Amino acid sequence: MNTRELKFAMMNEAYLVRKWRSGQPKGQAPGVGHSPGLPAEAQELWMAFGYRAAELACGRSVQPMPGEPEGVEGRVPRVQCSLQSTLRFLQAMASVQAGPHSAVLVLVNRVLENLRDLNPHQGFYVLQAMSRLRLKHPKAGRVLRHLSLAWRSLVEKTFVKSANAVAKLDLSQELWAKPLKMTLFTWLSTMSPQNLLRLKAIAVMELLDEGEAMRSYLQRCLEDRHHLVYSRHLQMVELHVHLLYPNLWNSLSEEVRLFLEEIREAANASREDSHSDDDDLPATELVRQFDRQRFNSELHQEVSRMLSSMGLQHRNKLSAGPMVLDIHLAEMCIVEAAPAWQYYLRSSHLTALARRRQEMLQAMGFQVIVIPHFEWFQLESPDAQREFLRQRLPKEAWHPNLHGRHEPRGEPRGEPRGEPRGEPRGR
Repeated sequence: MNTRELKFAMMNEAYLVRKWRSGQPKGQAPGVGHSPGLPAEAQELWMAFGYRAAELACGRSVQPMPGEPEGVEGRVPRVQCSLQSTLRFLQAMASVQAGPHSAVLVLVNRVLENLRDLNPHQGFYVLQAMSRLRLKHPKAGRVLRHLSLAWRSLVEKTFVKSANAVAKLDLSQELWAKPLKMTLFTWLSTMSPQNLLRLKAIAVMELLDEGEAMRSYLQRCLEDRHHLVYSRHLQMVELHVHLLYPNLWNSLSEEVRLFLEEIREAANASREDSHSDDDDLPATELVRQFDRQRFNSELHQEVSRMLSSMGLQHRNKLSAGPMVLDIHLAEMCIVEAAPAWQYYLRSSHLTALARRRQEMLQAMGFQVIVIPHFEWFQLESPDAQREFLRQRLPKEAWHPNLHGRHEPRGEPRGEPRGEPRGEPRGR
């Protein structure tokens, strides 16, 4: 395929994949969890798409087709495709989150090395693609520099999506993120209610990190409370302010604090009505499928089963404000199973979302034990997994009477789904 043919083929196939995903029962697609999954045989197609796109982007063959020798005549592009076409290839692969990692890097490197040839507004598509791929690139800060003078000229909805992407990519501490922070603060007073609610909690926590900016955001939410449909992002911001900025919390007006309390109580009541309490897995039960009602991930399920086989009583999916804990062991000890989506692509660095989550849990007073997926799945036997847990878990988990008492395994069933003692008081 030439550039034009490949571009249209990838766009059409991306549309079909998204349409297929929308028709799948919730939680039943092949990629359960945060991995979206692909239709049958689509994985091989997107691998071929990715390699061909990389060839056109860099002007050379990067991967021979199966059965072909290196440097097959006729397959090497004579010239590179345009930078706009390279960006379109990257967008298509990011929209379905599929394709070879090496090809993604070729496309991203081509775009980041030649940002000066792109329209500043096209920087939004670069940020959005990298955010969808969870790709933390060392040169991603160049996009912020490219957009530094163009933030205010973006369409409001596009600007909000850009802010969300910057926060998810953990770029808020970059020097060139300051113009974005200033623009977001000044835009809050005139932003439409719909776009204000599109601003995700991680963007508020990362980009509105000054006291006056956070206060302005909460005041705007109060003014537009009738437009508030999905309140979890606001609950996360409230918890963030309460735990990490106590002086700011105490300085908020009584009206704002009562509004946040109403939102929190309504969410807690809804959660108690829609969830039932979760039991532990029996030590002898071998579960081969990921049960979304009792676990947050496949890794969570495996760790829980192993703890049960070791005789450690625990509770799964316990609510802590707007967050749901993975495993609650001793009174103030929790185990967080960190699957692949809590890390940037092919990296051991936590995403900004996962990092903020752990920071707030620690601020609640919990001792957080993290089980990374790349360490757990390297363990070759159940004995190795047990030894790994013995080394990671604190003594309170083995002797809970030192700091508290485990509830009997049969008691949690039917008990109201409450908040752990680590939840901050006095709101």
